[in-house]
Amino acid sequence: MKKAILFLAFSFLCIKLILSQSWQYAKMYGGSSLSLDRPLNLEVDTYGNSYVFGNYGSDAEFNDSILPHFNDNRRVSYLAKFDCNGNILWSKTVANA
Repeated sequence: MKKAILFLAFSFLCIKLILSQSWQYAKMYGGSSLSLDRPLNLEVDTYGNSYVFGNYGSDAEFNDSILPHFNDNRRVSYLAKFDCNGNILWSKTVANA
């Protein structure tokens, strides 16, 4: 009986925590090759800026900046910096993956 009460209390707490979350923002960047476009690493600095390293398989668009795709058979790596509000500050092609 103790285990059942503990399980129910834990379940209630988890549900309450999950439902109390809210989105700050959501944005989509990248190219048209959704199966190849993916972030691989994300780091945040002390100012709240995010650095994203990933791959894309066709020309990738970050706001008005387009990163070209050089090779039809391979993915291209990128590095992008976002401010704490999710706005793109810059994006660069790093290398062929």
